Amino acid sequence: MHNFPCFHLPSTKAQDQTKSLSAQDLDIPPLIRAMRTMISVEQFSWSYDGETGVDIAVLAKALRDFCPRLRGLSLTSWSSDDLISVWFHAMNSDQLSNLTQISICTSHLTVIADGTIIESVFGMFTNNFIRLKDLRLSVTNWDVLHPILELSYLPTLQRLCIVFAQSVAAPHKDFVCFIQNHGSIEALSLGFSAELPLWMPKLRKLEMRPGYIPPQIAININCLELTHAVKDLTFLSNMPQLRYLTLVGMDAVSHVARYAPHIERLSLGHGWIALGKCFDVFIEHLTNLSRLTHLCSFYVNPRESAAIKIRMAELPLLTYLRILSNIWGETDDGGEDGWLMVKRDESGKYLDCVSPPSLRNVSQKGWGGHFYSLGY
Repeated sequence: MHNFPCFHLPSTKAQDQTKSLSAQDLDIPPLIRAMRTMISVEQFSWSYDGETGVDIAVLAKALRDFCPRLRGLSLTSWSSDDLISVWFHAMNSDQLSNLTQISICTSHLTVIADGTIIESVFGMFTNNFIRLKDLRLSVTNWDVLHPILELSYLPTLQRLCIVFAQSVAAPHKDFVCFIQNHGSIEALSLGFSAELPLWMPKLRKLEMRPGYIPPQIAININCLELTHAVKDLTFLSNMPQLRYLTLVGMDAVSHVARYAPHIERLSLGHGWIALGKCFDVFIEHLTNLSRLTHLCSFYVNPRESAAIKIRMAELPLLTYLRILSNIWGETDDGGEDGWLMVKRDESGKYLDCVSPPSLRNVSQKGWGGHFYSLGY
């Protein structure tokens, strides 16, 4: 695709303070030369489309020699060769044991044809990843995940994300066993429906397709994202700690108001709203959410935008609002990614909606950055 290195470098003076480095379709020699001054790199992201030759061992050695503080590794490979396992073989045990975050996104893991190679590669998850807290996997099917799920025990694992490039059958039994063996998981993001085990004592953040959530788990959940529409939301009444909720479908607001009136942040997907009777009913349901501070995301007619903001501001605690006026995620106010901050006077009366100074506290995806799609 490209015949040139694609990576972003700071000025020479600042390179020794660089915390994050990413590279795509790269020529290795110029990247390695730049890395020599980047002893502060903690996160390295690598993406490869498979159209040019690349020596993974050389790059892995450079990370070992020049980036001693490396803690996060994100690998994406579209090559028909299995370069992911080559990466892990090329890194030494000290490098692997220092990693706290790993992301793997691949359409091919050809080593699945050789069980010996698979065990030597993914056995590393148990033998070396003793500090791993965050594991994110985007693969094609359960067969690719089988070695990791069967062979691994990660004593410090806190966040797990698994998504697939295609539709998959029900979760493999190894997945259930893996989850049961990792009671340390605090955040779980799944790109499929799954029946969760009864025992996940530390789970607080959950992203998945609609499925059964045992009451023993539901009672502790404070952040829930359901990626597909669901009609029956009565289970929300089993979640007294729920504060952040993402659903698909504008009509869900009536059920949310009934079963989870205590939530603070609500996303209802990307629906259209317009002034009129239906909008009045919509606002009426929202007023039952007395703690609501964040609300997103709606497409509106730009001519109605000002009036809709005024009505939304009837929610007394509402601070951040995401209203889109077109499919590119823009607003007539110029708010970044559509986000706006509600300004009020000392008495709480609505004044205006302005672009927030920072999106750090208003991130939509997972509301706290715990979940993101490892895209296909």
